[in-house]
Amino acid sequence: MKKLYLSFSTLDALIKHPHTYLCKAMGIEQPVNEYMEAGKIAHKIVTDHVCGIKKDPRVMIDLEFTNPEYKCFKDYRDNYALYGFCDAVSFKSKSIMEYKTSTKPWSQQRFDDLIQIPFYSLVTEFRKIFMVTSTSDLINFKVFYKEVVDKEIQKAKDFIEQGIAIIEKGDFTSDLVGGKCDGSCNYRINCHFYKEVL
Repeated sequence: MKKLYLSFSTLDALIKHPHTYLCKAMGIEQPVNEYMEAGKIAHKIVTDHVCGIKKDPRVMIDLEFTNPEYKCFKDYRDNYALYGFCDAVSFKSKSIMEYKTSTKPWSQQRFDDLIQIPFYSLVTEFRKIFMVTSTSDLINFKVFYKEVVDKEIQKAKDFIEQGIAIIEKGDFTSDLVGGKCDGSCNYRINCHFYKEVL
């Protein structure tokens, strides 16, 4: 039986804005801004640095990983499979690095509250997580560490089940008002359901 593959980002968008599942199915592109582009460039620099591909003196962290942008998979139930893109992993230490850029670097608490972390831990079965943050211009680095516990894995499973329940119910428009999106979803004005405010 063919499985339906679900990523963290798909599930997250599905739970927050169910109608985006239809936008994705229609092949609509999400808009990209300069901050997202800067973050993408920073991700490449940092992951290349920690994996020893290309060292950059601006990356002020002393971590070593083996695989950048690692795509992980895990079967889930009979009809589904989960996948994600870890910023970097180490098979030697069985650890994951997650990197976030922001105008104000993330805090430990903000990382701890991120369901993406136990989701990746569930899919890879790696419990050791290094969380790295900086500005997109590679200033003000901070590194946090945690080991994902069973309670957090259960939260990830609950998150996945919440998304699957929406898919199996087949109601993807429950968040729309009058059948329209206000432009607050990830697709913004590209959203199929977007109604421009005049």
